[in-house]
Amino acid sequence: MKRHIQAALRSALIFPGAGQLYLGKRARALAFAVPTLIAVGVFLSDVLKPVLAIKEQLEIQIAAGEMIDLVAAFLRMRAAALSASGGVHVAVYVLVGCWAVSILDAWLSER
Repeated sequence: MKRHIQAALRSALIFPGAGQLYLGKRARALAFAVPTLIAVGVFLSDVLKPVLAIKEQLEIQIAAGEMIDLVAAFLRMRAAALSASGGVHVAVYVLVGCWAVSILDAWLSER
C-alpha cells in the first residue's frame, strides 16, 4: 500500500496527526493533534459537568432508598448534555475540522 494511503488511514482511524507522524512530519502532527486534544477536553468538561451533577443527585436518592424513574433520569441527563455551552459546538467543529484536514493533508503529502 502506498505511503500516502497508509498515512491518510492512520489519520482517519487512529487520531488526527497520526498520518503526519507516520510520514515523519512531527510539526504538522502536533498542529493537528494539539487542537484536537484541546477540543476533546472542552467537549468532555462542558458535557460531563451537568451529567455528573445529575448522577450525584441520583446516588443520593438511591442511598436514601427512594424509587428512581430511570426514564426521567435519562431525559434529564440528555437535556443537560444537549444544553451545553456554545464552547461545545466550537469544540465539535474544531475536532471534525482537524480530523478532516489531517486526513486530506496526509493524503496529499506524499503524492
